[in-house]
Amino acid sequence: MMVTAAWWDHDRLRVVGSDYAGLVQEYDAETAASVATLPGSRGALQDLTVSDEGRRLLSAGQDGNVQVFDTRSWTRLGAIPSFAPEEVTQGYLRPDGLAVAVNDRLGVTEWTLRPEDLAAAACTLAGRNLSHTEWATYFGDEGYRRTCPDYPSGEGSISPGT
Repeated sequence: MMVTAAWWDHDRLRVVGSDYAGLVQEYDAETAASVATLPGSRGALQDLTVSDEGRRLLSAGQDGNVQVFDTRSWTRLGAIPSFAPEEVTQGYLRPDGLAVAVNDRLGVTEWTLRPEDLAAAACTLAGRNLSHTEWATYFGDEGYRRTCPDYPSGEGSISPGT
């Protein structure tokens, strides 16, 4: 594989690299064996950036997408479109890993990655707590709890249009 962007994690002895097709993979640094494949971009990556503590990874692709991953689980935390020209870096990860700056149509937008801010935004957007049915769908057997303190407990299931 021809690597276009890479990150070396000294603490966990792993390397993360991307090829010209946008495929992002984690490799064991001692054996060079591929141990994880991440959703990539549609084309070469411009950059892989890691937060100072190594918890978040940002991939900026020439396809205009910026993706953010949790480096322990490789869960994709988000994909944000960028409107920068191809030769300009699509996005930047703040060193503390709690925000991403992305080029948009009118300038630069900062997207927060702070969990409490994201939870508050979700509550404002939804205007309610999850229903018990929704909770069971996404959290399985974990006991129900309100996640939006300003709204009552969710009841039953939510039907479209209500």
